[in-house]
Formats: sequence, C-alpha cells, structure tokens
Amino acid sequence: MPKLPPRVGVVNDKNFLGFVPHKDVDFNFIGYLLACHLVIEHYLDEFLLSRAPDLMWEKPRLTFAQKADLFPHAMFPNGDEVIAGIRHINALRNKLAHKLETKPEEFEYLPFTRFLEKSNCESVPTTPLELLEAFVNTLSAYFMGWLASDAYRTRWRQNMQQAES
Repeated sequence: MPKLPPRVGVVNDKNFLGFVPHKDVDFNFIGYLLACHLVIEHYLDEFLLSRAPDLMWEKPRLTFAQKADLFPHAMFPNGDEVIAGIRHINALRNKLAHKLETKPEEFEYLPFTRFLEKSNCESVPTTPLELLEAFVNTLSAYFMGWLASDAYRTRWRQNMQQAES
C-alpha cells in the first residue's frame, strides 16, 4: 500500500511541531471519486462550450463550482436532481481534500440516489462505489446525448445554410 507524507499536527509544550501519519486511506475510493469528478467536469466543459462556443473559455480558468453555477439545469428533465448530484460530487471531493481518512460509508449519497430514481434507473445501487458508478455513467449519458444532438443540429443547420446559398 502506498504511503503518504504525514499531515501537520499541533505544537507541543516544548514548541515542537508534531506530525500525524495518515492511516487507513482508501486509495481505491479516493481515486474513483476523483476520476468521476474529472469525468463530470469534462462533460460540463464540453456542454458549456457547446452552449456558448464564442466565449473564451480557456482564459477565466473557472472552478468546478463556477462551472456548475453556469449549468442551465432548468432546461433538462430532472434538472434539479442533475445539478444537486453535480454539486454533491464536488462537495464530496472537497471533504476528502480535508480529511483523506474519511471512509466511503461516512458520506451521504442521497443526491445520487434521487437522481438515479428520477432517471428511472432499474435498480439503485446501495454501495458507495456502485452508486458513484451508476451516477457518473447515467449523468454522462445525459451529457453525451445532449452533445451528440447538438452536434447533429449544428451540422444540420450548416447544411441548410449551404443549400440556401
């Protein structure tokens, strides 16, 4: 199992700084959660770019939370559950950033469960990793559908404009 450097502890009565080793870090869970977060951020980036391709998206270097705030969730079926799940995965990532030893069972997953229920998922998983997998795959399918449809509509418009010329 890989080891991490210790985190900063407290200063003792002799003014020596103590360090606290990381124990029981679930690298599998952390890695999967971070990968899910990155996948969702990728789709958020692509979606926002598709909605406003003329904006200079590279320069502002928006945070995940800022991108989520720009996401027009009201235009989607179950949009409230979509944005709640997007914001929740960011909250989980932020919590892990401050306490790496947090166990998957210590987190709340209700926004993911609600999203999957509203998305008519046949059976909503109950274990953290399976729930994350179902959430990120279903949400990614939403984004893929939108992006594919938008690409088709854009191409269709371009073809119509060329035909009219």
